[in-house]
Amino acid sequence: ERGHPLHVSINPAMMQSTRGQGAHLPLLASLANRRRLATEEAAEEKPEPESQVVANVKPTRKPKEKLKAKKGAPQEVSSKRAVAPPQASAAQAGAKAAASRARDPRFDDMSGKLDLDGFQNAYSFIEEYREAEMEELKKEKAKLQKLQKKKGGRNQALAAAIAEREENVHKEMKQRVQQDKQRKHMGELLAAERSLKTEEREKVRTTGKVPFFHKKGAVRKIVVQKKKEARKGGDGRSKAEERREKKLAGREKKRLP
Repeated sequence: ERGHPLHVSINPAMMQSTRGQGAHLPLLASLANRRRLATEEAAEEKPEPESQVVANVKPTRKPKEKLKAKKGAPQEVSSKRAVAPPQASAAQAGAKAAASRARDPRFDDMSGKLDLDGFQNAYSFIEEYREAEMEELKKEKAKLQKLQKKKGGRNQALAAAIAEREENVHKEMKQRVQQDKQRKHMGELLAAERSLKTEEREKVRTTGKVPFFHKKGAVRKIVVQKKKEARKGGDGRSKAEERREKKLAGREKKRLP
């Protein structure tokens, strides 16, 4: 062949591996194949630089030490994802949380039984507070009336403010008086019902009669009768009863032809 000869360093092991192939290939193709194989072996034998090896190795993180939660410490939750609100302490301990449901303490056995006598004895001091507040309202009303007479005619705005305050005080006093009457009436009804029950128990114990349970209407009639007997003068009728009788009499007169 023309030109300079090719100087290629050929490995004996490589020659053995390619001997069977080179016999059938042309000379140039055989030499190119040998050169490629030599280049690949040299690349495999060449070590990688240290910087590249260090860059390929991923640094290992130290595992976090789990600290024992202190008693009474708040619960820690992650801010990276949505977390349900913490449940009750029983649920945190592993027990199933009971379904929350609304309950009415008036009809729930968990609240116990209402003892009206015990309630009145426990909160009897409120009556003293109410009496003291009533006295303060009376003093304020009297003071406003005097102020209205002295300075009411001079300043119309001041007179209007005094009149408005006096009206509010009068309404408050009237409401409190009505509440006291209602409370007193309820106490009388409870006392009458209690006395009737005591009488019935005594009759059942002594005579063996069948117990009779009085209705609320009968208890109310007994209370009204006792009030009539206790009232002095006249025929035992109150002003409200007299007004009611006059009203009924007027209706009957209108019906007459």
